[in-house]
Amino acid sequence: MKSIVLRYTQALSKHPFAITMATTGTISCFGDLIAQQIIEQRGFQNHQIRRTLKLTCMGFFMVAPTLRCWYLTLDKLFKGNKARVAIQKMILDQTLFAPFFIGNFLIVADALENKSIEQIIDKLKSSYFQTLTMNWFIWPPVQIANFYYIPLEHRVLFSNMAALIWNTYLSWVVNKKN
Repeated sequence: MKSIVLRYTQALSKHPFAITMATTGTISCFGDLIAQQIIEQRGFQNHQIRRTLKLTCMGFFMVAPTLRCWYLTLDKLFKGNKARVAIQKMILDQTLFAPFFIGNFLIVADALENKSIEQIIDKLKSSYFQTLTMNWFIWPPVQIANFYYIPLEHRVLFSNMAALIWNTYLSWVVNKKN
């Protein structure tokens, strides 16, 4: 296990964006697989491969770069790793970043499905506040631990590990019928 962490850390230091993107995309993929196969019980014959690819690509190209830049920004705004700093980062994360990111995630997911503006608005109306509320239930303690204990270069990975459950939930929300 130490060897895997060491190799990951070395690769991350050489290629931070690429490794972050690969890790986040992979976790997003697994979240959708769990949503389809365990929660929705679709079976492999009814598995929606396009949906899995969409969420994987969103992890690679939307979630990973956004989180990496956000964590770098938070570290510039709040110096140190004391509990007070971790709480300040979490509050900003949950009051500024989370509402904006969740809305964008829902919009992009539907736009990638070629849904109309009306359908996208309907999805936001039916899912946004429920998703944001669930976010506030799950993420504050995770983010406090992340900002307090985890070094900056590993924060996206830590978030990804916690996000496996979150990504499963998001996949279900994005793909459920209104």
